[in-house]
Amino acid sequence: MTGKQDDGMTIQMGNRSKSFHTPVLSRDLSRMQADKLPVAAYELHGLIAEYCGILAETLYINPKLQKTLFTRLQAARKAIDEPKDPAKQVVTLNEVIFEVHRIHAIIAKEQEFINQSARLRWISPALVLVYIVIIIGIIIRGWGSDARLIEMPVIGIPLPVLLWSLIGSVAAILYRFYTYRIRELSQVSLEVTWLIARPLTGIIMGMVSYISIVAGLFVFGAATQTTLGTPETRPQLLWVVAFLAGFSDKFFEGFIRTLVSKFSDAAPESPPSADDA
Repeated sequence: MTGKQDDGMTIQMGNRSKSFHTPVLSRDLSRMQADKLPVAAYELHGLIAEYCGILAETLYINPKLQKTLFTRLQAARKAIDEPKDPAKQVVTLNEVIFEVHRIHAIIAKEQEFINQSARLRWISPALVLVYIVIIIGIIIRGWGSDARLIEMPVIGIPLPVLLWSLIGSVAAILYRFYTYRIRELSQVSLEVTWLIARPLTGIIMGMVSYISIVAGLFVFGAATQTTLGTPETRPQLLWVVAFLAGFSDKFFEGFIRTLVSKFSDAAPESPPSADDA
């Protein structure tokens, strides 16, 4: 009566993997004679005992989840021992098989989550190292010259603005690395995507913030009154804004809302239509 329900989920136990096996299949229970049900119940007791041991070996690093699943296994064991007529006993045994299968899936998912999280712990520092190398390369590129006068072709953005936007993005990654805790497996792939996309979005946000300031849409003192590179300017203020735009999504979102409101307020009102008369 031993059966295997292969759902693609395996539990890693040392050098071997375990798929879900049940000593009795659900379809056999419905055709089983009443005098054979105690044997099936005994075999399911053995399955529950096996998964109690698996819990002890695999989820020791997550005691809370380990305790929760152990409690569920004990509840399933208790349900088997409760006296019932044969029809209700079949239903109970099917529910026990389903419950143990669910616990198997939870253990497998938790193991996968732990492995993916461990992989992310070295991906994050590796990407930060790459970004730091890029920052050093940009600094070397502008070494020995007035970097404030170096502008990127076509877009006309000064090199320091791009640099400080990138530095702000890297700072955001480092801050998130130490403060943000991933709690679900689906968040791991999203986190990798964020780590790759964050510097690019940070640079774009810094560029938009810079253009908005030098265009006169925002006034921050002398830095917005003259062209960048003249003695009267204070480019450090523009660099601070670029850093904040790269570092904080909330800062940039507030910046954009203010910018949009300025254009909305300045937009001419449309004349009333004939339907409004």
